[in-house]
Amino acid sequence: SQACAAWAKAAGERLGVELKVLADAAHRSPTVTCIALPEGVAGPDVVKGVKERGFVIGGGYGKLKPNSFRIGHMGDHPVAETEAVLEATEDALRSVVGGAR
Repeated sequence: SQACAAWAKAAGERLGVELKVLADAAHRSPTVTCIALPEGVAGPDVVKGVKERGFVIGGGYGKLKPNSFRIGHMGDHPVAETEAVLEATEDALRSVVGGAR
């Protein structure tokens, strides 16, 4: 959870967009992190891009579906695997952010 939140802040800065963890620090889940995307960046496009890179992340639910995605970190997810998912997610974001600017 902490790695995902730190990544969201750093990746947003690297990409020049705001990636926001939806839950405030005091109420974050230890099992999943939901990240809100800036206007014009579609959550389903990010999920699809990550899948093309060999990983599965979740899309948002309900009204959050168009502009968010979820990264699970429950169960047996070693740090190296989590880092690989985050790298793939950032790469997928890089592909879709260009069209949102």
